[in-house]
Amino acid sequence: MRRDALAAGLAAVCLWGLAPVATRAAVGQLSPLPLLLIRLAAASLVLLPWAVPVFRALRPRSAGRLLAAGLLGLVGYNLPVTLGLRYLPAATAGLLLATEPVWVLVLGRLFLGEHVSVVMIGGGLLIVSGVAVASTGRRPPVKIEPRDAAGCSPLRSRPRAVRRADTARGDAAWHRGRHPRRVLAGAV
Repeated sequence: MRRDALAAGLAAVCLWGLAPVATRAAVGQLSPLPLLLIRLAAASLVLLPWAVPVFRALRPRSAGRLLAAGLLGLVGYNLPVTLGLRYLPAATAGLLLATEPVWVLVLGRLFLGEHVSVVMIGGGLLIVSGVAVASTGRRPPVKIEPRDAAGCSPLRSRPRAVRRADTARGDAAWHRGRHPRRVLAGAV
């Protein structure tokens, strides 16, 4: 049973990671809204056997809320993501989507008054810093060797000449205007 759960989790993670790539490929052929309707219709057909008993037990008021949440998710989340994938590479979109837990944390606090612990804030900072490091496309400024990871020697910074060369050379993607930070700055 444990292997089945692990296999199911691995399959879910692979499919989750494939979503921006597949959407980026499909959005070149279809407009975002028809693409979303096809995607949601396919998902609805797959989930229909499990949804029928739930729908039978719904009261009219709950059904209205469920419909409103579905429409809000479609228009407020899926449509902007699909539109963004027309202009951003799938890898960049994936990195931006990785910040979703931070947004849930912040918006839950602002609108629902949910409690935010120090551990949650630390996790959010780790997420943001991980996305920032991954989005630069450069090596970290600290050289880590196997003996450093084992705790045998202190971490050393890269030599000054290497740092100067990296700064002078710059990142070609940055100068072409395709760097994620520049895209975000232009969107705001």
